Amino acid sequence: MNAIKKIFKKSEDDRLYVVFGVTGAQGGAVAASLLAKGAKRVRGLTRNPTSDKAKALDKRIEVVKCDMDNEEEIKQALDGAYGVFLVTNFWEHFDANKEVEQVKRVAKIAEERGVKHLVFSTLEDTSAIDAPVVKDGFKTPHFDGKALATKYLQENVKGLGVTQFYTSFYYENFIYFGMAPKLNGAEDGVYRFGMPIGSKPLPMMAIEDCGKAGAAALMDDSTIGKSVGIASCHMTGEEMAKAFAEVTDKKVEFLPMTRDQYAGLGFPGCEDLANMFKFKHDYNETFCALRDLKKSKKLTGSELKSFKSWLQDNLDALQKAMQDAE
Repeated sequence: MNAIKKIFKKSEDDRLYVVFGVTGAQGGAVAASLLAKGAKRVRGLTRNPTSDKAKALDKRIEVVKCDMDNEEEIKQALDGAYGVFLVTNFWEHFDANKEVEQVKRVAKIAEERGVKHLVFSTLEDTSAIDAPVVKDGFKTPHFDGKALATKYLQENVKGLGVTQFYTSFYYENFIYFGMAPKLNGAEDGVYRFGMPIGSKPLPMMAIEDCGKAGAAALMDDSTIGKSVGIASCHMTGEEMAKAFAEVTDKKVEFLPMTRDQYAGLGFPGCEDLANMFKFKHDYNETFCALRDLKKSKKLTGSELKSFKSWLQDNLDALQKAMQDAE
């Protein structure tokens, strides 16, 4: 029996895990977590393996050039792989249909290459919300394209085990995507931020928790055929404002905007995000349930990163983002 266990353990140790988008936030976090969880062979894919971000990766990661629009590069990248973590980047091109085609292409080649397990980072179908179509028939393109790709995987991919991995709003959005509280010249000295979520809780996550969960799902074949979600917390706008104020020692208020107000902000993608927030508001119970905190903690195998703790760890960058927003 011990000999059998040793053979099984060795076969697990020999598994090659391939991570798309390894220089991005999600892919990079998953690759790092795979190593932390004991994976011996991790291959990270990027279109530019000579970039500074690629060079800064853990040297145990085999960095390989791969463009999701290039079949030959995908074939070489997936050669010998046991498991694949697939994350796409809608915001690079704002094209949901392209995102769907990329997933189809990777899945087809993964099947042909004998990959056993694919974890696809996906999101829900928002077509049921009462909101305008934004582009190409999609109400929330960065959600709906992934949902359409998930449907394709469920209906057409039979020789490949697939896990649907549902993520949440990044804490990091407050620093890197202009969502930090802003003074905007307010004479009362109050920093304000807004989202059209009313008083409903918003599932959010630290990228490190996302990485732990994604790696855990990929290394556990019992997740095949299942939908797993990750969130580090569920917080209302008022609760976020309180955390901002306590950590920054500034007056911070949450503005419960309407969907139309947010859609009219004028930045690229604002209508898409407005519909996203509306979906999270209108289907809040279901959305939060898929990102259950107890299940998230069990999946990551560790304590989840609280929003306040994350703010404290990233205070310098947050304060700069708030100053830049002034």
